[in-house]
Amino acid sequence: MFNNRIRGAALAVAASAQWIANFTITMTFPILLGSFGLAGAYGLYTVSALLSIFFVIKYIKETCGVRLEEM
Repeated sequence: MFNNRIRGAALAVAASAQWIANFTITMTFPILLGSFGLAGAYGLYTVSALLSIFFVIKYIKETCGVRLEEM
């Protein structure tokens, strides 16, 4: 959630990051599939997802019960 002053720019950056991540996965999957097999490719993506959990827990603030104007 973004406050009203930066909402447009922040949503554009977030959408761009999502498109770049999707493109990266699309381009690397065939390479990983050929090198490590299906289990290895999914295993690498699973490890990346698990690492992202720790990032979110440490750096992303909780917004439950916080009004948009307070952010």
